[in-house]
Amino acid sequence: MTRAFPAGKVGTIEQRFGVEFGDNGRPLRVQGVAIDITERKRAENYQRVLVAELDHRVKNVLATVSAVAGQTLETSSSMSHFVAALDGRIRSMATAHELLSTRQWQGMPMAALVRRELAAYASSGNTKIDGPEVMLSAEAGQAMAMVIHELVTNAAKYGALSAQQGTVTLAWSVVFTAKGRHLKLSWTERGGPPPPTKVTPGFGSTLLSMYGHAETALTENGLEYALMVPLCEILKGQCVTKT
Repeated sequence: MTRAFPAGKVGTIEQRFGVEFGDNGRPLRVQGVAIDITERKRAENYQRVLVAELDHRVKNVLATVSAVAGQTLETSSSMSHFVAALDGRIRSMATAHELLSTRQWQGMPMAALVRRELAAYASSGNTKIDGPEVMLSAEAGQAMAMVIHELVTNAAKYGALSAQQGTVTLAWSVVFTAKGRHLKLSWTERGGPPPPTKVTPGFGSTLLSMYGHAETALTENGLEYALMVPLCEILKGQCVTKT
């Protein structure tokens, strides 16, 4: 069976030859075959790319886990607190990874990420999300998952999500500033316990400030938090785009 290549197409051919000898030991004929292995080579190259990408992602994940573990240890008051906090933060990373995996690492919708992070604490009417359909890259999605996890965890422990009548509103939008395009994240708590007079910086505060300019306000109505993330910086030269 022969195969013709379209004009201008480059393929890969594997050639095999054998010599048939007569009884006197002298060669009678040469036989050969040419095999089109273009698809096989393409699959092998694709596999090499996948392995290299997997190696890169695994190294990044391990480096992130190591950094998170170190920072969590510094802000933990006991070993049990350290284990619980680290477990929650790794679970938030796993949530982001699962979303990325189902979308073949082509990014993740902001709304889907928010819903997953709130799922364990959401009940009828205690949470509200509002924002455009923004598609986050893999890097931005993993970072945002940890940011939202810290906000949710703190609200469940000390804030609105720890009270029966408490509510949380999480809204986001893409805004343009003199310094470029930003993702604006607003977190508002209402109906929770009286907020403290001041916030003691911890892992969550440190993490949130790493990704942009953060402002926290403690009012008599509850906690209000705003984060402005420079998109092109967090995405390493890329930008979040609307779907």
